[in-house]
Amino acid sequence: MTRLLAVVLFSSLFLVSCNMPSTHSLHAERQPFRSVSVSNPLFAPTVGQRFAWYTPAVTWATTDPIAANSAIEQSIIQTIEKELTARGYTMSTAPEEADFIIGMVITTDDYKGSQAFTQYFNLSATSTHKKTARALVGIFEQKYWGAAPPPSDALIWKADLETRILDDATPQNIKIDRAKILTARLMSGLPHGK
Repeated sequence: MTRLLAVVLFSSLFLVSCNMPSTHSLHAERQPFRSVSVSNPLFAPTVGQRFAWYTPAVTWATTDPIAANSAIEQSIIQTIEKELTARGYTMSTAPEEADFIIGMVITTDDYKGSQAFTQYFNLSATSTHKKTARALVGIFEQKYWGAAPPPSDALIWKADLETRILDDATPQNIKIDRAKILTARLMSGLPHGK
């Protein structure tokens, strides 16, 4: 009986330890954020419709050098593409053949043009800390491709997320994990293909 109890206890501890999230993951998930998305009522994309990236896919409107953020940028792009694919859409490398164009702006409060991006997206979230990054995503129909930039009323879906993802004190690997988690959250309001 004692031997059976020991085996059950050991098995339970093993299973619990297998299901515990890593400290690395916890740090990524703890990052506070605020997010909002807005959709045109007529925006009802269908399975198989094609999305292409606006050029550039991610615009860094920050005071930090773009090169320092390239790993985060790639993580964001891959996460958005994964989210689009999971909803039944496909990615196209040719914007002229796509149904929709998607782009993202990442800006911080210490960047002098940050307000211009907020006004363009017409999203009201505000931050009070200069290290707070705002990720703004917009989708518009392909017919507006080539307009630089397309009119703000062309946006048929947009989302805004605020976080301190660019905090200098955070190690790069945790920033990348946060970028994945928060980008997935940012895209969570995008409808699935019908």
